[in-house]
Amino acid sequence: MFSKTATLALAALAFCSTSTAHMIMVQPKPFNAKTINNSPLVGVKPGSATSDFPCKVGKAGPKYDDASVSMNHMKVGDTQKLTFEGSASHGGGTCLLSVSLDQYPDENSVWKIIQTYEGGCPTAADGNDGASNFTFSIPNEIPNGPSTLSWIWYNKIGNREIYMNCAPIWTESSAGTNETYNTLPDAYFINLPPEECSSVETTDLEIPHPGKYMTVLQNTLKAATGPSCQASAAAQTKGVSGGAPSYGGTSSSASAPASSSAQPTSAAGYGGTGSASGSAPAYTSAPSSYFGAPAYSSAASPSTQAPGSSTFPQTTPAAGEGIYGPATTPASAAAPAGTDSTACSQDGFVCRGTKQFGQCASGQLIGGWRDMAVGTECQNNAIVKVKRDDMRHAHVRRHVQNAVLRRAA
Repeated sequence: MFSKTATLALAALAFCSTSTAHMIMVQPKPFNAKTINNSPLVGVKPGSATSDFPCKVGKAGPKYDDASVSMNHMKVGDTQKLTFEGSASHGGGTCLLSVSLDQYPDENSVWKIIQTYEGGCPTAADGNDGASNFTFSIPNEIPNGPSTLSWIWYNKIGNREIYMNCAPIWTESSAGTNETYNTLPDAYFINLPPEECSSVETTDLEIPHPGKYMTVLQNTLKAATGPSCQASAAAQTKGVSGGAPSYGGTSSSASAPASSSAQPTSAAGYGGTGSASGSAPAYTSAPSSYFGAPAYSSAASPSTQAPGSSTFPQTTPAAGEGIYGPATTPASAAAPAGTDSTACSQDGFVCRGTKQFGQCASGQLIGGWRDMAVGTECQNNAIVKVKRDDMRHAHVRRHVQNAVLRRAA
């Protein structure tokens, strides 16, 4: 028979195991930081009596504590830390960072994506070995003043769940407005309940409209399945306005894990102008912050839409190629004038020929020109996947040209 002391010790151990399970966002400091638990959201329809959506508050959760208690002040473009506590990282998965202009959001609040990590979040390791640290920045689309940032996580291994922690933030030094905010895609909410639309176990969730600030960290991406998935994807573009591309752009600080021993060497961090109401990379021991050209998984690309029909591409895959972010103006009209000019005639994502891209804001090029990733081109101010046949033919042509030059020499 166990002694009372042994029983208490086992109970304490069980409590500790539970308290360190799953994951909690530590930075930015979340609402209810002292009392928030690390469980996923209740897998029911938002707004129902037992729902704690959003932010583990909802109808059934605790009330928000005063935002001033845990306010996180963030200047646009500055590097911010995204860190976690807990050990049950469920093999990683896909994460979203999104912002609501509501200071105390409810089930009707709008959330706009400011960073997507497709795969590898909060870790790229299998099992439950804890989380990596990440960095991000608030883009210029977000207006100055109080708002709420959410970390959303779709786990790779285990039950089909959604985790959501939220933090009060105060945006500073921004030129953003409600109009720029509304050019961003809405957050993608599924697994509420999973019977309606569910992520696929052992794969990293592919976000239909990941936004301009996107990082692809794994190549096991797969779309969600279920009867309401099409509606969930369509909801991401409902009410979206403006001419910013839904995919592509440059990002000032979208980054891979900052403290993991396995780091991506490049990322698809993109930026653009936004509003108010970024092939999977190889893993090495690369520096924690990196800033690379577009990197894509092997997943099929979305198809393009007819001009004027929508800012966002359709979610129906087109095998082999597709445009990430339909253009709103010809490249010749938007690209900065002159070879080395930093002046722009249009803000947003722009092309410099087919091999380089840049980001313009307030009539100026930000961060210089960046080379396109292998397998992509910049066309009409959008990122286009190059057909494999085209790449192979170009490769053959280079070999022929090199052979001719060698013989001539």
